[in-house]
Amino acid sequence: MVIGRRRRETQDIVARLARSSGLEADALVETLLADVPPDAPSGVRPELMAGSVAWLRGRLAGGGERDRTQRLEAALRAYGRLTPAGRERFRLALGGRCRSFLVERAASPFWALRHAVCAVSLDLAQTPTGPLLIPSVASLIADEDERVAQAAGGALVRMAAAASLPGAASGAQLERAAAAVRAAADAYPAHRNLDAVGAMLAISSLAVRAGAAGERAAAWISDADDAVLLAARSALRGLPGEIAVRRAIELAAVPGLARPAAELLREHREAAATGALAAGDLLRRPRRRAALRTRLGALSVPLPTDDQTGTPSGATGWLRSGLLASADESALAERMLASEQPIDRVRLGVVGDDASLRDLVFDAEPRVAEHAVMRVAVLGSRSLDAPAGFEGVGLRARRAPHASVRRLAERVL
Repeated sequence: MVIGRRRRETQDIVARLARSSGLEADALVETLLADVPPDAPSGVRPELMAGSVAWLRGRLAGGGERDRTQRLEAALRAYGRLTPAGRERFRLALGGRCRSFLVERAASPFWALRHAVCAVSLDLAQTPTGPLLIPSVASLIADEDERVAQAAGGALVRMAAAASLPGAASGAQLERAAAAVRAAADAYPAHRNLDAVGAMLAISSLAVRAGAAGERAAAWISDADDAVLLAARSALRGLPGEIAVRRAIELAAVPGLARPAAELLREHREAAATGALAAGDLLRRPRRRAALRTRLGALSVPLPTDDQTGTPSGATGWLRSGLLASADESALAERMLASEQPIDRVRLGVVGDDASLRDLVFDAEPRVAEHAVMRVAVLGSRSLDAPAGFEGVGLRARRAPHASVRRLAERVL
């Protein structure tokens, strides 16, 4: 009789939950999850347990695994109607079974459960569990229920973008995630869910720094058929801001995508929302730099500051790129030259002009000055303002305040 009464009470809560939202739904879910160990933080304010709901907590505690699973599924169905605190409470209740529970529900015959899996997975995107859920969400891109497919697409784009960030996932996790996303993107001509292509563009940003997964992601765009390539042009605009700009820089030299990539970058420039453009590491490839110069011309952009060095992020790449307006380029070089961090001045020596090198061979830090001398030696008279520039820097280096710098200049210049 106790078991029967507990089931009836559970059914009553589930029925009430289907008609509730917000704080009321939070309280009902709290009751459904009453058998969670007490050391798990609630995330729900105590006052939510007042009144007729509070007494149910003790009445529903216990029960078998099947009963617990049914209550978790009932709470999952209501996930979209919970407050942020209620959602957090539900995720805490899943605990160590979070991934397996959601993966199983992604294959449920009930659309509401599949739909809710997408919402929970999106909320977990920036957690260690997020990359592990990408294959399950990707499998729902072509779901027979349009509501599920739409929710899966929106979640997948953001989950892929989060997984592509440095340190977000291991190489093996990225391998599996990228493979699942690519399968969804390759099937675009069949399911026509544009978010699948957007997710592939987002996760393939790891191509510039990852291993096998990155190489395959980078090759995907060149292997894509015309329908997918056309979709990629539209999907590029749907990516989260920073990821969109970074991918646009990467794609600036890709036939078929160079024009929409350049248009996106121009829009960011004109709106002064170009902080994410300071991805100098992407500007190292000559072909990409040439394509950007051709389509964008000189850029006058606000470059973000690196918290550690005090100089703009990607400053070396920007100076090398030739994309900055002359005044901005000079100002950036001055900022690097005045930096208190020797590494900034060493980087300036790599890409700076002869005026910068003239200053750097007299640097107060011997290793910075020595690096500048070696840079002059590598460049030679043909790369500086020959012959006066080369000779002028060489003569200045021989009068440097550090004996080691003077000896090095005598030997190599």
